[in-house]
Amino acid sequence: MSEEIYEIAILGRATWQLHSLNNEGTVGNVTEPRSVRIIDPNTKKAVTTDGVSGEMLKHIHTEIMWVLDDKNNLCDACKVLNPEKFNFAIKTKKATPKNVEDALEQALKTCDVCDVQGFLLERPTASRKSTVEFGWALGIPEVYRDIHTHARHALGEKGRGSGEQEGETEGVSTQMVYHRPTRSGVYAVISVFQPWRIGLNEARQDKDRTNTPTMQMMLLEREDTDLY
Repeated sequence: MSEEIYEIAILGRATWQLHSLNNEGTVGNVTEPRSVRIIDPNTKKAVTTDGVSGEMLKHIHTEIMWVLDDKNNLCDACKVLNPEKFNFAIKTKKATPKNVEDALEQALKTCDVCDVQGFLLERPTASRKSTVEFGWALGIPEVYRDIHTHARHALGEKGRGSGEQEGETEGVSTQMVYHRPTRSGVYAVISVFQPWRIGLNEARQDKDRTNTPTMQMMLLEREDTDLY
C-alpha cells in the first residue's frame, strides 16, 4: 500500500564550525555577527544568541539544487542564478504569457528552480510561493565567537608617510586592516517542504475555486454587504 506524502518537516540540531553566515553589518572596520534574543528553556530568562535567517538557508538550498539539477530543466535566468528567475524571460520577450495562469504554467514547465523555490513576476503581476521554507537557525547557548584580523593590500599603490616631502612616497603598499567574525556551535534548524505543490498552477486552482457554486454565492453575498 503506497502513501502519498503531503508535507515533510525537518527539525534538528546542526553543528557548524567556523562559519560566518548572515553577518548583520559593519561598524567601522569590524563586521558584526547577527544576534537575537530568545528565552532559555532551562532558566526561563532572556538570553542573546547567534541567529541565521531562514532566507540565508534558503539561498544555500537553492544553490545546492542548482548544482544537482540538469541545466536543461532551468530557465535562462536560473541557469546563471539570476534572482529575477522567470521574470527575466518575460522582460526579454522570450516568453509572452497571455495572463497570470499562462505565465505560471510556462514557468512551472520550463524551470525546476522556479517551481520549487518560487518567484515574482512584474507583468503580469503574479507570485509563486516557495514549496520549501526555512525558519531561523538559532544557536543553542553557548555559541563560541571569535574575531579575526585581516589586511587588504592595494597592489601597485603607495602610501605617503606623514613626514614625507611632496613628490616622495614610502616604499610599502597601502593596506586596510579589518576584522571578520567566525562562530562555532550547535544550532536548532527547522524546515518545511510541500512536495504536493510541485507543478501545481495555483492561479488555475484559484480560478476553479471561484467558479464553484459555493464561491459564487459567497461573492454575491459580499457584494450585497458592500452596498450598505
